[in-house]
Amino acid sequence: MNQCSYTIDIMATRERKRPKPDYGQRLEARRLALHKKSLDDIVKETNGRIYKQLWYRVENGLKKPKSLTPDQISDFALVLEWTPQQVAEALGIRSLSLDVKNSTSAPDEGDVGVRFVNLRIVGNSELGTDYPVPEPFLEGHADSSCFIVPASGHVLACRRVMDDFEKANMFIFTNDAEPVEDSVVVYKMKDTGNYLICYFLEAPRRFPVESYDGKEGFYIEVGDPRLEFCGVGLNFLGTLQRSVSASRAN
Repeated sequence: MNQCSYTIDIMATRERKRPKPDYGQRLEARRLALHKKSLDDIVKETNGRIYKQLWYRVENGLKKPKSLTPDQISDFALVLEWTPQQVAEALGIRSLSLDVKNSTSAPDEGDVGVRFVNLRIVGNSELGTDYPVPEPFLEGHADSSCFIVPASGHVLACRRVMDDFEKANMFIFTNDAEPVEDSVVVYKMKDTGNYLICYFLEAPRRFPVESYDGKEGFYIEVGDPRLEFCGVGLNFLGTLQRSVSASRAN
């Protein structure tokens, strides 16, 4: 994939609209007590398995702790220097299921205890019309509200999404959740039909986007009339049965 020469930071901070839940406050207190670990530190310590958006959403009550997989709980334990059971207790999880694997590696359909649901794929017809994903990845949302956007081909993304989720091959979105600033969201371009994955911004801002195949790139502004909001990101898959990364190697 062609690399752009520009860099851009579209992270924004703002006063939270609601206080952190008790478990989020416990995570933050422990994280700051350990040499004031930042979200960047967490990404480095876990080799990207726990990405900034994931930790942020859990700590701020935007992602249900029970939707975390055992591997993610283990990585939280690594970061917090706790045992997995201590992490589970801090998050209010009564028991840890051992049936669901890390979200960067989807469980096989034959795995015991994992229910799969078929989600429709939009944005790249070469991948087929649907793909089976573990139900926990939907975080309690109805499968009828969820869909997949592949990180390949002519699908567009901002540079930060490409960098933060470089291991992602598919993103799972829902259309029944409200975005907050810094949520990963997807829009549809009304003029071309292409999909754009980026971070949600509440204030008008102009930023560059490019397609995963590197064939298209331009600047776009928040509030552009061509943008049709489609959904909020829930999870991503990084190791799939179908190859969706070939176009990125060109």
